[in-house]
Amino acid sequence: MSEKLCILTAHSGCENTVPNSKGYIEKALGSGCDVVEVDIRKNERGFYLSHDMPSSDAVLFFLEDALKLFESAPSVSINFDLKEDVLPSLIEFLEQKDFMHRAFFSGCVSSETFRSLTKAKDRVLYNVSLSEKK
Repeated sequence: MSEKLCILTAHSGCENTVPNSKGYIEKALGSGCDVVEVDIRKNERGFYLSHDMPSSDAVLFFLEDALKLFESAPSVSINFDLKEDVLPSLIEFLEQKDFMHRAFFSGCVSSETFRSLTKAKDRVLYNVSLSEKK
């Protein structure tokens, strides 16, 4: 008999929190979930959390600050939902911060980027849409 593994993921904005915010991460980490999902983008200042491209006057929540919150819950993994194809530089950043062992990646990963990876391919999740042919 095989066992089924069930992993509880907190999606950004769960429990009526502001998506990709400090309050969301704190609430998610206190929920007992196994994985917390964050949306990732990058600008000249670094990686930041945002589903959509922010307006020019938006206050950004940077990944470096978010990772400090995750330090309080070392057993929780992080699903980095990439909104831009920044995987190689994100892997490098997470290795420097010693977070790669907790990371999974979904979202915007081009086939070229995936093929070029020399590590972490087993941490990239794909959303596959199958359509039935008639």
